[in-house]
Order: sequence, then structure tokens, then C-alpha cells
Amino acid sequence: MSAFQRSDIGNNVSSIVQIVLDVIKLILLFALKNYYIYAFFVPLSTMVSGLIIAIISYKKYPQYTCRGTVSKEMRHDIVVRVSGLTIQKIGNTVSTSLDSIIISSFLGLSALAIYSNYFYIVSSLVAFAWVCISATTAVLGNSIAIEPKEKNYGNFKKLNLMNQWVIAWCVPCLLCLYQHFMRIWVGESLMEGMPLVICMTLYFYICETRKVVLVFKDAAGMWWADKWKPLVGCLVNLAFNIISVQYIGMIGVILSTVVSYLFIEAPWETHILFKKYFERSEREYVFSLLKNLLVVVIASVASWLICSLLPEAGILFFFVKALICFIIANVVFFAVFGRSSEYKYLVGLISGTLRKLVKK
Repeated sequence: MSAFQRSDIGNNVSSIVQIVLDVIKLILLFALKNYYIYAFFVPLSTMVSGLIIAIISYKKYPQYTCRGTVSKEMRHDIVVRVSGLTIQKIGNTVSTSLDSIIISSFLGLSALAIYSNYFYIVSSLVAFAWVCISATTAVLGNSIAIEPKEKNYGNFKKLNLMNQWVIAWCVPCLLCLYQHFMRIWVGESLMEGMPLVICMTLYFYICETRKVVLVFKDAAGMWWADKWKPLVGCLVNLAFNIISVQYIGMIGVILSTVVSYLFIEAPWETHILFKKYFERSEREYVFSLLKNLLVVVIASVASWLICSLLPEAGILFFFVKALICFIIANVVFFAVFGRSSEYKYLVGLISGTLRKLVKK
């Protein structure tokens, strides 16, 4: 269904199954007070969702069924690609779990609770942005299969600029609104200082900056080319985590992740994509990232100077600050990228979409 751009079906099925099983889990947990029965339903939801999606896919697209045999070379290619994907998934899963394990081991559960509250916000934004960008994977995969690399590189630049546009707005919002939101949500007693907010914002920035490269690599099936990247990144992250947590605490744990992403994983995956697929230098891409970094810094400083004049209390001022960040970020972004063909394309695309919505 992903190939037909019907991911909405799978998402709806997963949501319904998850809600039904969550209700059953709560009933069983209160009635039997047995955690093992509760835990049994965690993998069950994935299996049930997968089975229902497979049945729906077969009914909607019966013409696509597995028949015949494939060549030895194709089987080998599939095994290699899936092996690379498996290694990457394991590495990524371990990497995302390291910070919580280190914090709970060295700083205790109280520190972990505070970290989890802050991390929940940024991880939700990262997950939401990934859903939006990864929705293009099927289209990009089809384009990579049938279109020349030059056209796909143009698509890469357009998608990258759109992603950078989102980053240029979200980063100032995080810096200016994080503490305001935390004060409304959890109260002063469960809050940390601005250094943690800055680190979480850096984490968001580097995670989002990588997304376009990652989605193009997935669309091209380039999992084997940098199969050891997440494992090496995990080892570097773990080493820095253990050292830094003993000196600068929670801040050191987050910075260790940022360092491993910024200096190990991001350059590695970018070099692989440009060398193995685009077959060109990544100089232009890096230059665009530096230009957007300039936008982010200017927009963040300007937004912070204005928002700091407003009180950090109340929902009204929260939305006023969000509006300020949005306006400043878009003005600065337009000043830097407004003349580029990719920006004009995105503006035209957004305008056309809005006109269609108004007509409906």
C-alpha cells in the first residue's frame, strides 16, 4: 500500500487496533493485576495490525501476488539489502535507548523523569516530521527507478529546502517556548535550566537536518553501503556518554548523542548518498545547510530578544510568542532563500494547494 500512496489505510488500521488492544490491556490489568498478560499484548498489536493490513492489501490489489522465481543474483541482492537494513535498525534502536539507560544508571530515576519530560516534546516533533517526510519515500523510489539522477537531484534540493524551512521555524519556537510550555505542563519543580533546552534544540536540529538524506537512501535501498554507521555511532555515543555524564551530568548525555550524529552518522550517510547515487560532490548541499544555519541563528536570536520581553506565563502569551517566532523565521528565510528556484517552486506548490482547499 505504501507504493500506491495509501499509507493512510495502514495508519488507520494500526490506530484502531492499538485503541482496541489498549482498552483490553487496561481491563485485564485492573481485573487480573498481572503484568505479564499486559506485556503479552505489546507485540500482539503489531502482529494483528500486520495481518489485517496484509488481508486488506490482498483484497485491494489482488493482481500483485508472489508468483514464479527470481534469479540468483536478485536473491543475493535482496539478502544483502535486507541484512544492511537489519543492522541499521538494530543500531538505531540501541542508539535511541542509550541516553535513558545512562541517565537512569548514573543519575537516578528522578533525573530520568525530568529528562523524559523534556525529551518527550522534542521526540514527538521529530517523529511527526519524519512521518511527513517519509510519506514521500514511495514517490521518490519510483522516481529513482525511472527518472535520471539529475531530475532526482532537483527533487532532493526541493525536499531539502522544504525541510530546512520547517527547521528554521521550529528551532526558534523550541528555544522560546520550551520553558514556557514546561511551566504550564509540569510546573517549576520538574523543570531544568536553559542549557538543557539548548541541548534538546540541538538534538532536534541535527535529527531533522539528516531526514532528507535518510529518506533518499531508503528510497534507493542503500542500506548495505553504510551498514556499520549506526553501530560505530552507538559505540562513540556510549563512550562519550559514560565519560561526560560523570562531569556535566544530563547535558553531557545529550551532547554525546549530538556529537555522534553530527560528526559520525550525518557525514557518513551524506557522503554515501552523494558518492554512490548522485555521483557528485556534496559541496552544494553542505553550503545550503550552512546558509540555513545562518537563518536559524539569526531567527533564533531575534525571536529570543523579543520573546524575552514577554512573561513566561499563560496560554495567551505562549501563542503570541509562537506567532513572533513564525513571522521572524519566515522573514529571515525569505531574505536568504527567496530568490532560489526551489523556494519559488515551494511557494507555488503551497499556493496551489491552498487555492484547491478554498474552492472545495
